[in-house]
Amino acid sequence: MECRLQYMTAELEEAQAALSRKHLQQQVIIDRAEAAEQQRDSLSAQLAGAKDELTQAFSRNDSLLVHLKMTREDVARAQRLVQARTDTEHALTNEASDVLAALAHCVAESEGFHSKLAQHSMDEAERRAKSQEFHSCVAKLISSLGAELLKYSAEAAVHLRDVVTKGKEIETSSTEQLNAVLQAVANMQEGAKHHTAQARDVVTAGTTNTAQQLDAIKHDSAAHGAHAQKSIGK
Repeated sequence: MECRLQYMTAELEEAQAALSRKHLQQQVIIDRAEAAEQQRDSLSAQLAGAKDELTQAFSRNDSLLVHLKMTREDVARAQRLVQARTDTEHALTNEASDVLAALAHCVAESEGFHSKLAQHSMDEAERRAKSQEFHSCVAKLISSLGAELLKYSAEAAVHLRDVVTKGKEIETSSTEQLNAVLQAVANMQEGAKHHTAQARDVVTAGTTNTAQQLDAIKHDSAAHGAHAQKSIGK
């Protein structure tokens, strides 16, 4: 019995030892399970935090994308403004160059106009001087023609008186001589009127051949006077 009791005691001790080992193993498993659950909870919390951070990152990314889009639009708008400003500056530069060229052309033309005006002033002064000289010559010619006409009229009156005196003496030829004298006087008067009209036409027209015309008028006047004297002498 004692042997059996010892055997059973030994078996009991072994069973208790095995049970203790099982309890220890179970406790280790429980500790591991608890540790795993804690790690799972920690990882779940970390995962939730990561999800939150990822959501926040997505929202920040969306806001950054919107800001980037706005920034790109601002950059494109700024580039368009810079391009428009550059085009405007080029256009203004071209217009300024055209204006400067036009001003230079106007200055050159104004210098030409000034020289032309100066030349025109000189020509006008010369023309006025020639016109004054022409008028003085015509006035002198008219004066000389008037004096010659008066002289011829006086001579015609003297010859007329002589003819009248001779007509009383010679009645037969007096009528023909008187008619000749009257015709000569009429011719002289007509020539004087004609020469006066020509002189006035010359003064009015103001031609360039003034000296030649005046000489022609004087020559015609002298010829008429000589013809009248010759007719009266007859």
